[in-house]
Amino acid sequence: MVSAQPDRLTVRHDRVLTKCLPRRLAVSLGLALICLAGCQKAEEITRYTVAKPPPRERKASERPNSPAGVGSERGQPGRLLGAIVPQGKTTWFFKMTGPSEAVIEQSKSFAQFIQSLRFDGKGPEWTLPEGWVDEGSDSKMRYTTLRIPAAGGLELSVIPLPTGDGSLDAYVLTNINRWRDQLQLGPLSQADLSAPDAIKIEVAGADAWVVQFEGTLSQKGGAPFAGPARQAPQGAVRQPADAAGRAQVPFTSKLPQGWSSVRAGPMQAAAYEVREGRRQATISISSAGGDLAANINRWRSQLQLAPLEGAALESELRRIPVDQSDATYVELVGPEGSSPRETILGVIFEAQGKQWFIKLKGDADLAAREKPRFEEFVKSIRFSKVD
Repeated sequence: MVSAQPDRLTVRHDRVLTKCLPRRLAVSLGLALICLAGCQKAEEITRYTVAKPPPRERKASERPNSPAGVGSERGQPGRLLGAIVPQGKTTWFFKMTGPSEAVIEQSKSFAQFIQSLRFDGKGPEWTLPEGWVDEGSDSKMRYTTLRIPAAGGLELSVIPLPTGDGSLDAYVLTNINRWRDQLQLGPLSQADLSAPDAIKIEVAGADAWVVQFEGTLSQKGGAPFAGPARQAPQGAVRQPADAAGRAQVPFTSKLPQGWSSVRAGPMQAAAYEVREGRRQATISISSAGGDLAANINRWRSQLQLAPLEGAALESELRRIPVDQSDATYVELVGPEGSSPRETILGVIFEAQGKQWFIKLKGDADLAAREKPRFEEFVKSIRFSKVD
């Protein structure tokens, strides 16, 4: 169905001229201008309203090839356009990253899309801009992927995660700075949240933040509220790496028998796996941000477990020694009847000015067998001194 109603949120850049400015708000986003309340004539806007299809698991063979204009521009100038939309205990992250020109061309549609968001108990609904395609998700973390074929395959990711306790402004700032780090930009302060590049608007009756940054595209990624994995401080002695570049961590440890080193993911400093027949578990090491409750509840959501707060969460926490200090240790087991039933053994601790995560995730029975080895591995960790 074609909607001819004026949009409540539009974006202006060097190729799109608005005909009027709203009385209450006109804030620039770099080359973009967010305007609230109808700034366009009805006949100037054409959008298609479609029902949000349920996310589906896509096979690797179904995934489109990454276009040269989007996926191979690492190290080149680029732009990130994103929105952080808290909705109670869940915060939704919408992010588009790519070559500057491609993102600028889609900034008006992005703004219209964000202002069209509606939420109910099942998740968000939206008005899909013309030419955008909902491709579903092949990831447990990603809710869906919206792709724009006409823009060379530019995509917008949609990721929901627990909001967690603590200051909402601090939570938002952590994620904004994570995005800035992906473009090799310095962090903003809390006062900068009202700056032109990071503004607060209203979406679906609640505060939300829209940001747009110009920088250098990098390989850095990372899930929301967990800052990207960073390199070890200069001078740190790393665990030896093999020819594939595995095990890039600034500490030594004793690898349990049966664990095999594998290529680390984009958010990981090192990764291992253990197998028993068809059963499998992976062990990852990463450095990230985010408060304790939010990260543990993120792990719980991966096992289809409800989030916990307060005393209920505290009762799940244990302590385990890591290099002369105590770390937080949790054992999370997926619900009975889930297929596959999985377990997460997770350790969170501070070292060398960073927050570290060591996580085993896999078949519940195999995880139970590997639990003593996992704990011995954690206890064997020794960080090198940094001058």
